[in-house]
Amino acid sequence: MKTIEMRKLLTLCLIAVAVPSLFAQEDMSAQPSKASQKYAEFRHQDVEPTYGLAKVKAMVKRLKEDKDMNRYLPDKDYAALSFEEKFTFAMIHGEDFSQNCDAMPAIMDEHKKIFSFFPSAFDDEVAWSQRQRDFLKGNRAKVIALIKDTILTKKRVGSNLKSAILELNAVETIPVLVTTYNRDRKDHDILTLMMVLMKENKFPAFLKSSTYRRLYGDEDNYMSFVMATPAIQRETINWATSLYKSKRLR
Repeated sequence: MKTIEMRKLLTLCLIAVAVPSLFAQEDMSAQPSKASQKYAEFRHQDVEPTYGLAKVKAMVKRLKEDKDMNRYLPDKDYAALSFEEKFTFAMIHGEDFSQNCDAMPAIMDEHKKIFSFFPSAFDDEVAWSQRQRDFLKGNRAKVIALIKDTILTKKRVGSNLKSAILELNAVETIPVLVTTYNRDRKDHDILTLMMVLMKENKFPAFLKSSTYRRLYGDEDNYMSFVMATPAIQRETINWATSLYKSKRLR
């Protein structure tokens, strides 16, 4: 999944360079509504797990940058963390510095759209180190259980949790994703996450759909979108539920 994230960031940077052509259909002098601006902020928010949060945040605050601008927890301190604290550490801090590109221009009616990709954890400013990825993948079942518990506790799926779900190809989370989305049908990036899971798992019904072609066709990019109509919401949830059931029955 690391390749997916790197490709996604590269695509985003290329889009930033090509802004005039990509946003030619938008009135560049127009300003997004307050609802659109608020949703843009909402999309980039991470969710903090509760497990040892104060302790872990204090440790992160003390970390110093190395010559490459990475901020690693010393091996001894990392080893001393409990399993749950290591999960919290991964969800609130990426140890590797990740070069970010220029900010994207404002998007009109962002709150009404389902994009092809969701914002990565930590806004692509940092990324998980290899040992953090090894921890997540090496303890997949236990990590997924903590992700589900955090979603149910916080009633949110932050960009960090979405990134972790994609990293683990955690199709098992689809029921809790559906429940969380249906609570207020506000976080359309949950639908995006389910679509990316369907794409990565090559779910036939989705791959044959017009939605797939519009989001991930030959000119697929980070800013491709479909409108979040009730029909597409229902269709996405139905497809994702079918993917979950097909995996569960194997």
